[in-house]
Amino acid sequence: MNEILDLLAPLVLRFEAQLMTGVGLFSRLSILMLMLPGIGGRMLPIQVRLALALGLMSILFPLVSPVESGTTGALVGLIVGEILVGLTLGFTVRILLFALSISGAIIAQTLSLSQIFGFSAEGDSSSLLSTILTLGASTLFLTADLEIEAIRLLIGNLEAMPLGFAATLPSSDIAAEATGLAAEAIRFGITLTLPFLVLNFAYYIILGFLNRAMPQLMITFVGLPAVTLGGLTLLTLSIVAMLTVWLGRVAGVLGS
Repeated sequence: MNEILDLLAPLVLRFEAQLMTGVGLFSRLSILMLMLPGIGGRMLPIQVRLALALGLMSILFPLVSPVESGTTGALVGLIVGEILVGLTLGFTVRILLFALSISGAIIAQTLSLSQIFGFSAEGDSSSLLSTILTLGASTLFLTADLEIEAIRLLIGNLEAMPLGFAATLPSSDIAAEATGLAAEAIRFGITLTLPFLVLNFAYYIILGFLNRAMPQLMITFVGLPAVTLGGLTLLTLSIVAMLTVWLGRVAGVLGS
C-alpha cells in the first residue's frame, strides 16, 4: 500500500491544481443536484445521482478556471465554500417545493383530510395532498427540462463567482437572502391555497347559521362530507392551474 502511495505522490503533486478544481466543482455541483426536485429525492438511488454529478462535472470542467494549489486547510475551505454556494443555489428552487408541500398540508387541513398520510418523494411522512402536489411538481420540473436551466444557472454562477470566491462572501448577506427567499416562498404557498381557505371560511359561516336555525339537527354530520366533497371537486378543477403557476414561478427563479 505504501508503494502505491509513493507512486501516486508525484502525480498528485503534478496535477494538484486540477484535482482541487475538480473537487471544488464537484462540491458545488453535487449539492445543487441534491436540492433539485425529482433528481434530489430519496426515491432516486444515490448511485444514479453520483453518476449524474460526475458526468456533469466532466462536462463542465473545461469551462472552469483552475484553482491555485494550496495546503490541506485551503482544500477544506474550498470544499466548505463551494458546498455553501451550491446549497444557496439549490435552496432557491427547493424552498418552492417546500412551499407546495405547505400548500398541500393547508388544503388537507381545510378539507379534514390531514389525518391521511402518504410518503413524499423525499421519503418522509406527509399529508396525502402534499404528496400528490410535490410528486406532480417534480414530474413537471423534469418534463419541462428545468434541470437544464438549473445547470445553465450553475454555469452563469461559475462565471460570476469562480471557484474559491465563496470565501470572500459575507455570511450575513447569504443568511438575509435565504430568509427573504423562505418568507416569499411561504407567502406563495399560502396564496395558492386561498380558494380553499375561502371555502373553509364560508363552510363555518353557513354551519353557524344552520346550527342557530336548526339546533336539533346534527349539522356536522351533514356539513363535513359536504365540505370534503366540495374541496376535492375544487382541487380537481384547480390542481392543474396550481402546478402551472408553480412551474412558472420556478422557471422565473431559474431564469433570473
